[in-house]
Amino acid sequence: MLHRSGCWVILSMGLLAVEAMALELNGKQEECTTAIVAGEVSRSGRPILWKNRDSSVRDNALVRLQGPRFAYLALINIGDTSQVWAGLNEAGFAVMNAEALDLEGDSLDAEGYFMAEALGTCATVQDFEELLRTTNGSKRGTKSNFGTIDAQGGAAYFEAGNRTYARYDARAEGGWLVRTNFAQTGDGSGGGVFRFVRARELLRRLQDEGAISPLSFLRILARDLVPPSRWLPDFPSGRWIPTSSSINRYRTVACVVIEGSRAGEDPRSSVMWVILGEPLFGVAVPLWVSAGEVPEPLRGPSKSELNARIQALEDKAYPVPGRPDLLDSRWLEDPETQAWLLRVEEFERRWFERADSLREAIASGRMAAETLQKLQSEAAEEARQLFP
Repeated sequence: MLHRSGCWVILSMGLLAVEAMALELNGKQEECTTAIVAGEVSRSGRPILWKNRDSSVRDNALVRLQGPRFAYLALINIGDTSQVWAGLNEAGFAVMNAEALDLEGDSLDAEGYFMAEALGTCATVQDFEELLRTTNGSKRGTKSNFGTIDAQGGAAYFEAGNRTYARYDARAEGGWLVRTNFAQTGDGSGGGVFRFVRARELLRRLQDEGAISPLSFLRILARDLVPPSRWLPDFPSGRWIPTSSSINRYRTVACVVIEGSRAGEDPRSSVMWVILGEPLFGVAVPLWVSAGEVPEPLRGPSKSELNARIQALEDKAYPVPGRPDLLDSRWLEDPETQAWLLRVEEFERRWFERADSLREAIASGRMAAETLQKLQSEAAEEARQLFP
């Protein structure tokens, strides 16, 4: 084991020269942008975990599952509860991943199974490391950067190949870390360099402003559309926005932002914000493990209604046959779209404030599961009604 110490759409063209070097076309199946934040540098003093999930599997859903030790909320491919792509359990432990094929090993694609096991059994970041340690040398089938937080203040990434792993703690790296689709311990063949640099730039700005929060992740990072600057001259009049390499990508099928608990705070108050689709076209809904269930518009069973409504908007905004990455800027500039985006922004601001105001009641157990269920359902229904 290695331990290492140590407004809605942003279209600014002031990019670093190195950023323009990274061009990502259709690439690998799982190309995600992720970050973890230690409580010491977030606005609320709580750890944060974020993932924009990029995948060829568009149909995603949220479910609540029961593991050997813990129940947990899980982002899944619709109909497949054996694999999890991000989640939060009742102990306050959360995990997600970004695939890194430059890590060692010849076996891959077991990350979803591994995270399902972790959410059902791990209470802390240390427990997750122990799970990695016990599976070292067993060809566990992972080639991923796993991001984790817990209710004891832990926030760490684990670059895990088939037989080895390396740990990176957010506290030792300035309070936050970003990972895309290459590993610091990899062989240099990974991807996602532009998204890595861009996400770090945005997080650094937020830290300087003292503004790192779940809401700023949703507004500033998850929906960022800045492309590598060298792409721009190929697209006349600024009509087309290439989203192959931006953080908000045409292949982004879901977004998860989890705000954990402070050390000593009851983990029942940890909240998971979920967008079931490309963030630019979606609405983030708050969920709690302690509610005991997931609202129907998010879970399916055969198709999540919110996922379907987000996809309908995506299909309108990407009209070019053979170029699924070209976003039509006229959709963004349309007055109806602008009004809709403002309604979504107001929805997320209001529900963020409401969720924050309920933390003490949830943590103390004064809010019954049935009350939380009604609250979640209210948020999900209000989100559903935002769509045409």
